Amino acid sequence: MALTQLRELGEQALVAVAASLAHGGPVLRGQLIASRFYEAVRRELKHSPIQDTKRAALIVASDRCERIAAATTNPKSMLDELRKAIAVLQALGEQAIVAVAASLDVVPLQLFPEE
Repeated sequence: MALTQLRELGEQALVAVAASLAHGGPVLRGQLIASRFYEAVRRELKHSPIQDTKRAALIVASDRCERIAAATTNPKSMLDELRKAIAVLQALGEQAIVAVAASLDVVPLQLFPEE
């Protein structure tokens, strides 16, 4: 699964979990919704070679997902952990753009200029 697809799946899970919790759904339902993303992260991690540059990010994202699965998770911490897992994958994607640009001897566009 491509990194962008994995991030999109995480974002879809975040929206669905937030909606479920906002409508008074139980935490368990949120955990079940998020589990699809978690399983995709675990599958990607299982199939990534040891030397793959995205492996470390997948391990961190997987750890965040394991926290979501904890039985004592409250709604706020569940959403926070899901956001953090997605952020790790987003950061990996941004690093990949910089790495590709460097290998092509191109200066990447700075989307958020520092002030």
